[in-house]
Amino acid sequence: MENKPKLGFVYYLQNPITSEIFYVGATKKALKLRLQSHYQHLREALKGDRLMTKKFEYLHNLKSKATIHLLEKVNYDDLYERESLYISHFKEINPNLTNMTDGGIGNYTSKYYTEDQKIGYGTKLSKSLKGLKKPDGFSENLSIQRTGLGNPAAKHIPFGWIVVGESLFKYGFEVNEFVGTKYAYGNVFKHFVKRKRKGNPYGYKWELFSELSIEIQDIVHTSYEKKQAR
Repeated sequence: MENKPKLGFVYYLQNPITSEIFYVGATKKALKLRLQSHYQHLREALKGDRLMTKKFEYLHNLKSKATIHLLEKVNYDDLYERESLYISHFKEINPNLTNMTDGGIGNYTSKYYTEDQKIGYGTKLSKSLKGLKKPDGFSENLSIQRTGLGNPAAKHIPFGWIVVGESLFKYGFEVNEFVGTKYAYGNVFKHFVKRKRKGNPYGYKWELFSELSIEIQDIVHTSYEKKQAR
């Protein structure tokens, strides 16, 4: 007897008054429990224990409780890819969608850092790449070859931007160039998507952009934009 595939759920949150769809997510929990966790995280954000994101601000300003609705039941292996597709679709309908990333594992919300942690993290960022050489071509802009439609590494990373030190990666090919092997993005992808999050692939500490504090996000994003402008 074959085992039935485990199913997760892609869903959206809706304003019960205006019917606006303001957030798209994926979960392996029952939808009722997932909605409860959104409001639990909101309470933590209001206490300062979690980052106050656009989603939490939206929930806090609602006059009635948000409603949660199923978009699709999906096999675990495809759950976050389908979430990313739905987020892209709904962003075209509503550019004000409150998702912080393009979907996937990156939809977890980071907690606030203390002031001491922020200072320490800033120092750690500058030291994290010490002694680790970046491959040639890392700072180059997209080329015709990299943006080819048949090249999956040329697409945005579906589970959200990732960070090593002060280096931000939005595309798979950037990860490959940084490490120096065409297999790097695939292995880093597995590191996050399979939820093991153990070890440091290729000797680097990989982090999700969405899990960093706003201050650190500003640092790495500004650094990324400067590199792309060269």
